[in-house]
Amino acid sequence: MSSILNKFSTQPIIRELTAENGINAKLFIKAFSVDSLFVYFLTHARKVFPHLECMEDLKIISDLTKPHNWYPLAREIQRKVIFHCGPTNSGKTYEALKRFREAKTGFYCGPLRLLATEIYMKMNDDGVPCDLVTGEDRRYAYGQSEPSSRLSCTVEMLPTSVQVDVAVIDEIQMLRDETRGWAWTRALLGVAANEIHLCGEASALHILRELLDPIGEHIEVHRYERKSPLSVETHALGSLSNLQDGDCIVCFQRRQIYNLASRLDRLGIKRAVIYGSLPPGTKLAQAAEFNDPNNPCNILVATDAIGMGLNLNIRRFSYTQDLLPNFMIQQIAGRAGRYGSSYPDGKVLTFNEADMPILKRLMSQPVEPIVRVGLAPTYEQLESFSLHLPNASFVSLLDIFKSLCSLSEHFFISSVDQIKNVAEIIDGMPLTLKDRYIFCISPVDVEKELMKAYFIRMVRRFSTSQTITYEWFCNEIKWPVPVPTTLSRLLEVEQIYGIVDLYLWLHYRFPGMFPDQEAISEIESQLDNIIQKGIAKVIENIDIEKKVSAEDDQKSIPANGNVELSEEVFFNFLILFVKSYLR
Repeated sequence: MSSILNKFSTQPIIRELTAENGINAKLFIKAFSVDSLFVYFLTHARKVFPHLECMEDLKIISDLTKPHNWYPLAREIQRKVIFHCGPTNSGKTYEALKRFREAKTGFYCGPLRLLATEIYMKMNDDGVPCDLVTGEDRRYAYGQSEPSSRLSCTVEMLPTSVQVDVAVIDEIQMLRDETRGWAWTRALLGVAANEIHLCGEASALHILRELLDPIGEHIEVHRYERKSPLSVETHALGSLSNLQDGDCIVCFQRRQIYNLASRLDRLGIKRAVIYGSLPPGTKLAQAAEFNDPNNPCNILVATDAIGMGLNLNIRRFSYTQDLLPNFMIQQIAGRAGRYGSSYPDGKVLTFNEADMPILKRLMSQPVEPIVRVGLAPTYEQLESFSLHLPNASFVSLLDIFKSLCSLSEHFFISSVDQIKNVAEIIDGMPLTLKDRYIFCISPVDVEKELMKAYFIRMVRRFSTSQTITYEWFCNEIKWPVPVPTTLSRLLEVEQIYGIVDLYLWLHYRFPGMFPDQEAISEIESQLDNIIQKGIAKVIENIDIEKKVSAEDDQKSIPANGNVELSEEVFFNFLILFVKSYLR
């Protein structure tokens, strides 16, 4: 401490402050008494860090060691838990859905809107009434005023305050996901169902037992094997001329997808393209073209977004580069070779021969058991924090919560980077804590500049109690928009689609402020068609436009969250401390 104070005393700004305040050299030397300084330092620290005054209360609020106690209705039930454990294309979800279909009341929850919608449509087509709830959509078998006894939903929308006979939680291994894992943990611990069917990888079995055994819920395991073989090819693809019908080339950048699609077009090879930010309707249309045996489109160029959610008749997967962790590689590769399809035997390979040994190793490695799952603070916990820290910003509430929370060894705090990014953007706007929280968890990607700009305008208008009407919204997005002919314009239209999606999401949270759901839904449908047409135009013109924004060139790697307090930071803190007492 003394050495740090010595360095601190040599700072030019400190010498200036002492001179300005008439402190002579003799008095300045006495300022080095750590014992004397500490009392003032502690007082100042409590002003800078107000949570020090109520630390014990905040620690109690942020105690996350027993999350199963957050769901009293689920704890009142002696739940039967069945784990349908197996790889992709093993029929595990099919078996679980049999019970969902047979039950008088039930929930199905999955990772994607497409999956939830598929279950909703399939059930109703088969004469089994089922409703749909996703963040942006509500559909009913009978009508809004008469809910049916079954619900298909995305995992974040799963109700925990309603008891049902059967619940199916799909892709349970998503518990480990850094961003969304909390939603599967909530579903697992909180769903109030007499019988729970979990579907997913064997890697989840260990952690499921660790979470459920202590609360007296023991898992019945049903194991499944692939219904058709999956193998690694002997050699790499090497050239586009070696493509076969039913092949899928996996890329990790949109620019790469369109460049490849353009090259295939020049070779006379018809192809479909699928990636994450495409609208659901566009994805389904592209998948339908690829799956149709009478359609000349027999090659698919896609990102890892096809790892779940779409039924695709794929013969082989070819990875171009940037091989993923083994559990993701195996998840995607498992989509090749579909039982009962034109291509029952699945194969996987790389584009370059040098990558084949890596692929073989990743495909043969067993997936490590999951040891920790995600948790996230609830709104109620953050609200309690804010009562103790009324002047803290929302970002500060999140940071303080994360720094103080206590967890058991089986949990981690899900990433709140996206929430914090949104919170910083709307920090100065006059919003209630609840409204601010809802905007911060909304599905907006503020790293996309166009979407960010539209979002800010909507929140600013909301904060002044002005309704976000259809007319205002159309004027903002300059509707109608033409079919894009370049990649840069296509990406902009995709962002417009995203902000339309966001409007619909916000409508279900603030129906009075975002009232025009039906009219905006029509825009969404038209944008879906515009983007479908735009894909073909972009592929024709891709050689004209070579530059794509940096967001399409790399995937962001989240920070590990560790912060080291450097001497520079400590000096700055001391300077603030001295200034506050000398002026």
